Amino acid sequence: MILALPSATSLTLYQGKLTEKAGLSRNALGLIEQDRRWPRIANVLRISDGLGMTIEDVLKGIQKKRGTADPGRN
Repeated sequence: MILALPSATSLTLYQGKLTEKAGLSRNALGLIEQDRRWPRIANVLRISDGLGMTIEDVLKGIQKKRGTADPGRN
């Protein structure tokens, strides 16, 4: 999820720093990044805060990665 966002790489946040900022474990963040776990909305908010992005931008990144027009439709 996170790696699919172009602006996330420009922020040069390493996974360890993001886990600290978002308050998530490396394992949880890794599962989300690998698309093996869908995050709860509270965790999307924490991740977006950690990246300094809006939730909308994070969700747009999910849409691009999954190739869907609507993240709720799969």
